[in-house]
Amino acid sequence: MRLFGACLRKACCITFLALKFLSETFAACCVFCVNFVHADSQHFEFFESKVRPILVNNCYECHSGLAKLPRSGLRLDSREAILKGGERGPAIIPGNPDKSRMIRYVRHQGKKMPALGKPKLSDPEIASLAKWVELGAPWPKSPIVPTMDNYDWTKVREHWAWRPVKKVIPPTVSGTRVRNPIDQFV
Repeated sequence: MRLFGACLRKACCITFLALKFLSETFAACCVFCVNFVHADSQHFEFFESKVRPILVNNCYECHSGLAKLPRSGLRLDSREAILKGGERGPAIIPGNPDKSRMIRYVRHQGKKMPALGKPKLSDPEIASLAKWVELGAPWPKSPIVPTMDNYDWTKVREHWAWRPVKKVIPPTVSGTRVRNPIDQFV
């Protein structure tokens, strides 16, 4: 009976320690998740209040779906497009503003942006962009990316897909290779 009692106490002690460990781990995970979500929302708020206005006011004219043809093939209206980059490669390297092409250009290190005779961004604007890249370039999930609404419908209608179907008479061909009507076009 003594042996059974000792085993029971040992089992209870192990169970207690295991439950204590699991509850502490669960509590730590909850605190971490709350802090992570809070940090994420702060980063998105920073993006929406500081970064997006800079991009809209200074970059979208030439580098978005609103431009007829984005310059250098670079679009700055979605995170995926910024990471993909344009003709010269990715515009940013999340977490590394000093190696990010976009940050170097707005600092006027090498190529100067914004172009088209617009003034250089202010130091606080450049600092906001650099901080955003350093934070990992957080971008809220939004399925809507602005696109150009002003289509030149006369050009669009010139495309073959929009033209009416015409009846085509196959050319006359002599030879034994013609086994069905489509062969006359070959």
